[in-house]
Amino acid sequence: MIKQFRNLRKGDVVRAIRPGDTAEHVWVILSTVKSFTHCVRACNFTSSDYAPGEVLINVSSFSLPMHWFRYRTERTFVRVNSSDCLTEDDVIGYLGNLGECCTELMEHICLYTYSCPVDAIDDLCDCNFEKIKAEIRVDAKSQPECGCLSSAHQ
Repeated sequence: MIKQFRNLRKGDVVRAIRPGDTAEHVWVILSTVKSFTHCVRACNFTSSDYAPGEVLINVSSFSLPMHWFRYRTERTFVRVNSSDCLTEDDVIGYLGNLGECCTELMEHICLYTYSCPVDAIDDLCDCNFEKIKAEIRVDAKSQPECGCLSSAHQ
């Protein structure tokens, strides 16, 4: 499926390759593209080890759509790096929307970043954060612990 860059919205999942990368990666768009956007914030799925300055959220227990990946690995993380963004030339294909196809995964990512300082994901998780706050207020849920790996939380 093809979707024009200017029509990408937060939560969209795309296949992309950036200059300097050796392979394509699957990325999640973190904010809706505006008409003047040159480079849109994004995070990607990885099986690689943690690197300083990154945040990794373990999503290995989730069944991700088969067509997203060329091969399966035993462990999968969502990697958030404060400088990652995609340009129109980077995007190769549209794969779907995380909030529509993987609701539980989206909730998991947002739950585990609720207590973590992951500014990049705030926009993506706005609705989920409000739901989490409301559940904490009525004691339906306790304050979640930070569930990601980062330079501050290892």
